[in-house]
Amino acid sequence: MNTANFIFTAVAAIFAVVSGFGVLLAWVNTNPEKRAEALAHVRAMSTYTFRFTVIIVCVTVVLISCWDVIQFGRSDAPLRRRDILQLAMNFWNFTVYIVAAIGLPAYWLRKSKAEQRYRADAQT
Repeated sequence: MNTANFIFTAVAAIFAVVSGFGVLLAWVNTNPEKRAEALAHVRAMSTYTFRFTVIIVCVTVVLISCWDVIQFGRSDAPLRRRDILQLAMNFWNFTVYIVAAIGLPAYWLRKSKAEQRYRADAQT
């Protein structure tokens, strides 16, 4: 089992290196117009991917914090200082990340609308 795991890992690493060189070779062989177009697509997708990842992380932290608070409330164990500190940290995480999960999309939407308005004003 250990040998098979090593062989599969080595083959995957070789394929990763070869595909990396293939992408580099394809990038070098494309004309500058296609490169600029590809970079524009990558920039747009990276922006949306970053935003999606931030929201998913915020929602995940909020759900985990809520679950920890529920577990604290249902526990029959005697209270310790560690439990109280953990509860305070869970409330803090919940508050900060729920504000981020609600506030960041609103900020991004407002910013994109302002950019669209600026572009429309610049064209007229």
